Amino acid sequence: MVVCPRCGNNLLTRQVIVITNRTKITCTRCSSKLQVKNKNVSSIIGGVGGGVGAFLGVFHLEAWIVTDNLVYLWAFALLLALIFTVALLLMEKYVQMKVVGEPEFEERRFCRYCGAQNQLSTAFCQRCGKKMD
Repeated sequence: MVVCPRCGNNLLTRQVIVITNRTKITCTRCSSKLQVKNKNVSSIIGGVGGGVGAFLGVFHLEAWIVTDNLVYLWAFALLLALIFTVALLLMEKYVQMKVVGEPEFEERRFCRYCGAQNQLSTAFCQRCGKKMD
């Protein structure tokens, strides 16, 4: 899972789908602005996924046009879904995020275990009692 480096919150899948090397997303828990940390990994995943998808797509669409066999069209749709799913899983596993903007709640910090807001001076979470990092 892609997590926020500040609060440890798992980012939503819909946020991970649209993330690129230039865009920023906002953590839903601590409101930090996040950007991709390892941009080379993200570029490789997107480039290889797009290249493989384009090659297989052209191959299957051309085979469908030539033969008029619907099997190629269904195979194209399944391969497109498979490539999208693999790219999403690779993004969730290997892409890391970094904080690029300060959150709006500067006087508080968040427990990485339960997500509760705590004051900066507290050593233990007020909700779950675990030690604050």
